[in-house]
Amino acid sequence: MKRTTFLILVILASCNLYAQESIEKAASEMANKIALGLKKCKDIPRDSKIAVLYFESSERMKTSLGMKLSQKTAIKLMTLLNKKDFTIMAPENVEQKKLNKISASFFSLPSKEESEIFYKNFNNSQRPDYFLTGKYYIDEAFTKLTLTEFSVQKNTYELGDAKKTACGFENVSVDILPADKNDIIKYHTVSLDEVGTLISEGISQKVVVFPELKSALVRVDNITLGNTSSMSEFSQRFTATIEQKLARQGLNVSTRQNIPGDTASIPYKFFLTGRYWEEGNDFKVAVLLKELPSERIVASEETKLSKLWLTANNISFKPENFERAKANEAIFNKDELKSTGDLKVEIVTNKGNSNLIFTEGDELKLWVKANKECYVRLVYYLADGQTVLMLDNFHVTPEYINKYYEIPKTFECSEPFGTETLQLFAQNEKFKPLLTEMKSGYVFVLDDTKAIVEEGRRGFKEKKEAAECRLSFTTLKGTK
Repeated sequence: MKRTTFLILVILASCNLYAQESIEKAASEMANKIALGLKKCKDIPRDSKIAVLYFESSERMKTSLGMKLSQKTAIKLMTLLNKKDFTIMAPENVEQKKLNKISASFFSLPSKEESEIFYKNFNNSQRPDYFLTGKYYIDEAFTKLTLTEFSVQKNTYELGDAKKTACGFENVSVDILPADKNDIIKYHTVSLDEVGTLISEGISQKVVVFPELKSALVRVDNITLGNTSSMSEFSQRFTATIEQKLARQGLNVSTRQNIPGDTASIPYKFFLTGRYWEEGNDFKVAVLLKELPSERIVASEETKLSKLWLTANNISFKPENFERAKANEAIFNKDELKSTGDLKVEIVTNKGNSNLIFTEGDELKLWVKANKECYVRLVYYLADGQTVLMLDNFHVTPEYINKYYEIPKTFECSEPFGTETLQLFAQNEKFKPLLTEMKSGYVFVLDDTKAIVEEGRRGFKEKKEAAECRLSFTTLKGTK
């Protein structure tokens, strides 16, 4: 009887070994089932190379627990196959290390773009013939850990082809020991630093597909909450973490945006933006890397962060006036029209005009611009619900066309904090007056938000040439 030999290429994460008994037991039992399954599987020929990929959570998220489970399963599998005289090949030479680096980024099967690069860089003897994939599931009470949907899938080498399952395995389920529960929670509910590492590593791997990313300038914007323009302390912390992590990966990143008065615009080639939203006891975080100026999506990454982790670290994830800001945004969005005719307007601050955060003590300066002669009205909705009329019936005369006009007032960020909005209306006739009163040198509007918006958009309804733009930002309390 001939002895069957498998050549296993194991792709491992570069992380330390841990000795939690529950993780060890789950990985060991899964490895036993895989080893027995490979021995019985007639569809996998001898001398096949199988790449063990990172195990995802049941929500298809990247976590430290998934990495540890995949590493321990792979190590145990290597031991089992050694004992049964299977041949195991671990990465040793330069080409294999390069293969390991690229394959280690495959938390799921390679995309078409990744496969193309994969096949260009490695000859047939270095390509995996099969991928071992799987997921893990943890119940809400953190009492049971289950490894599920494990299979060996054939790498067909044909781009766009579905990966065909050659061998599947039964689930493994183990009880989480009380002594291991805190560690399991810790590894499953990742920290902000781990989220930053996972996302930045995923983004930086795209250098393989987009070599220009290595030297190009990348702008990092603050992420927003759900489908709103609101941001929070978490947004600010996340941006700082991602900026640092991407820089460590060798990317040229910055959060600075182009503003009026710059001697030269910053030649960004890519920008990173994203959103986060509540999903049960977690926040799901999704980011997109887009190419400029086309805004074509070239990379996307997502993961989860536990609300418990944010609460434990006293990091707020909503602005203080979130409900009011959300209600205002609904009013702004209803029947919103950007322009009629060729008239266009723009608002810019001293920090730019995209997903901005101002911290206590920061100064706010404003510029407006129009491309045609018109009258403009600039309204500032403060975090506490008050509204300030910044400009009213300001005449953009020919000498101001396509030039930034600086508002002759400077604001200092102070409490109350939250989401604030600037709304600029423009039309070719003067606006009708709003109900106002003067306080502390500012013109406060007494009309409610709905009335202000309806009056500002009257030009659209009366078929006048009109335009509108809006800029929201979030103010935060400073850290001591």
